[in-house]
Amino acid sequence: MAELIDDEEHCRCACKSLLQEKTVAVDIEGVNLCRHGEICIVQVAKMSGPVFLFDVAALGERAFTSGLREVLESDSIEKLLFDCRSDADALHHLWQVTPKNILDLQVLFDKASGGAAPRVRGMGKVLKEVLSAAKFEEADRVKVAGVALFAPTRGGTYDVWKQRPLPRVLQEYCAQDVHHLFAMRDRWGAALPTAHWRAVSEKRMLNQIKAATFAAGAQRSLKDFAFTEEWVYHGVESCADSVAPALKTPLACSWLFVVSASLVFVTLLFAARVSITLS
Repeated sequence: MAELIDDEEHCRCACKSLLQEKTVAVDIEGVNLCRHGEICIVQVAKMSGPVFLFDVAALGERAFTSGLREVLESDSIEKLLFDCRSDADALHHLWQVTPKNILDLQVLFDKASGGAAPRVRGMGKVLKEVLSAAKFEEADRVKVAGVALFAPTRGGTYDVWKQRPLPRVLQEYCAQDVHHLFAMRDRWGAALPTAHWRAVSEKRMLNQIKAATFAAGAQRSLKDFAFTEEWVYHGVESCADSVAPALKTPLACSWLFVVSASLVFVTLLFAARVSITLS
């Protein structure tokens, strides 16, 4: 069930509820979804209950100042996304929101499939792996109906995302995919430790955000992440962001901590001796 959020009070109440969750699933719909486009709907789902559809087209910045920014940037709430690149690029460059604690299901599926493929698989193909034949057929029906409204190649227009009231079929389209992210995690979650999964997902996200341009088209299917040490230990929080990548390993972090502690101790000892001398 989808619940459209298009006023500030409703937004605050929904976000207050989401802030109590350990994990939420997130997806975004819009026009040319990236730094050059527009965000129209941000979908956020709990494991049980309605999918909240935050109407950014109607609320604008008020959606984020009424709690959505706090939810998306909370480090204590896991965010399940499928291919975080477009969503994160749009959030960061259009609204200065940088999500934290990201778990990308496209990354997880790649690892569960062996991690050797040069290209990543899209949402439709991955859904087929996790849903029963009957449920996939129903999901495909909703997808086809929704795509027909907004895809120019099917006779639709992306501006339909700004139409109000939002067509019911698009509300169903929004709610459907985001809820399936929980099933994907249940199926393949054991393929990768959560800390490693987060590190790879967030490095992928940050690489896109920091890129000079947003690459679209067939290039998006090329695999842009790896499960090497450089990627896995990117998210070690005890190392500062300014530390060179070569130092972002557990051993390097421990070394940096020891050096920092030693410098503090020497400084305090020197100050104490100066104080004694002066007295």
